[in-house]
Amino acid sequence: MKTFKKYIYLLFILPLFVACEVDGLLDMDQEKPVVMWEKDQSTVKIIKEGSVVEIPTINLRLFGQALSSDVTVNIEVDEANTTAVENVHFTLSEKALLMPAGINLLEVPIEFDTEAFTSTDPLDVVLKITTINGDARNSSTASTITIKPRLLNLSLWEGAYTFLADGWSRDASMTASDNGEDMTMNNFWGNGLDMTGKVIETNPESIKFVVPEGTKLDNGWDDRGAWFLSTDLIGVFDLENRLIDFIQFDYVCEDGSTGSFPWCSETCQMVQN
Repeated sequence: MKTFKKYIYLLFILPLFVACEVDGLLDMDQEKPVVMWEKDQSTVKIIKEGSVVEIPTINLRLFGQALSSDVTVNIEVDEANTTAVENVHFTLSEKALLMPAGINLLEVPIEFDTEAFTSTDPLDVVLKITTINGDARNSSTASTITIKPRLLNLSLWEGAYTFLADGWSRDASMTASDNGEDMTMNNFWGNGLDMTGKVIETNPESIKFVVPEGTKLDNGWDDRGAWFLSTDLIGVFDLENRLIDFIQFDYVCEDGSTGSFPWCSETCQMVQN
């Protein structure tokens, strides 16, 4: 009886080992190696001001046994799903890629023209393997490269500021996040709090810092309790004068009372020191 149980267990376990094959390659013939993309998703970050560029290497990888002879991997741009423009935003210098015997990693020769990006709209490049000439199989998958252009290097806006309002000033500071998209503002209007917002860029002349509605504005200094933003707090980057202009905004207190930014009749500014 115990032996019978062991056979039953093996019948259940065996399919689990068989399923550990490459997606779409669950036939029993696994003699040929498979060429596949090393990553199915990559991100390119381009920052024009400050010339900061982060471009990952796009590779093809061999899965399975080593190649017995050279193969040629033919790739192409999936035009239906690609939003970037070939030979404008990016260039593939070669689409018939030789993978020599004995290697298992092949770099795809793709280049990006950082000067071609005039807005911050994300663009995708989708590459796919079309055919393979030689003793290897195609994984039939695609690799998507998402290009995230930026017009402003946020690290240039880090540091000490003076917050200027109507007739008074406070020390303040700005810190850029690691994701390259958010900034944290400390001690805005003297509250001692950290307020994190997102930098939104549409073109070089329209760059905004947006702290979302609901962010704590002040711990409260009267019986109304803490104050929270009831509208987004929007700052506009003035690149020429190195300052951030803030428009009027509304707030709501814990007791339900509301108001508008009380001490700036028109705008307030954070001037970079």
